[in-house]
Amino acid sequence: MKSTILTLLFFLFLVTSLQAQSVYNLNCKVSDSITQLIKGFPGKKILIVVLPTTQTFKDNTMLKQLDSISRVHPSDLKIIGVPSVEDGADKKHLTSLKHFYRSILNDKIIITTSVNTSKTSTNQDKLFAWLTHTALNKHFDSDVKSAWTMFILNEKGELKGVLGASTKLPLKILNRILQ
Repeated sequence: MKSTILTLLFFLFLVTSLQAQSVYNLNCKVSDSITQLIKGFPGKKILIVVLPTTQTFKDNTMLKQLDSISRVHPSDLKIIGVPSVEDGADKKHLTSLKHFYRSILNDKIIITTSVNTSKTSTNQDKLFAWLTHTALNKHFDSDVKSAWTMFILNEKGELKGVLGASTKLPLKILNRILQ
């Protein structure tokens, strides 16, 4: 009985602390030794993109478009690319994946270490927990299904849009959304 009450109190504390959390209190790991704090981006829009683990023509084209968006909005947009464990981005292949990404993407785009992005993962990354749960982000309840899922945050750090991987948006329209 006592352990049940303690467990319930701990769970209640955990849920309450996550609900009060802003995206600016979160971070993303760029490498084993470097962490990028989201709070360093106030006043900027943030585009978080689940990166592919394949190297197809479509992936090359999409990465080039992502690079182009970054170059069009160099001072008012921060792009964070995230390799997803659920898509096959394990530590064993991360170095070659990052070389592939960097062969197309400019250095202004942050590429994180691979993380669990899906709600069904027992180890879902805290940033993706915030992005995928309405109770935390106050707007959307959407899971990451595959690479090219995109989350758009405004200058105040509010989640304003989620684009599924199958969303076909021309570059002009995506640029307009980000303006």
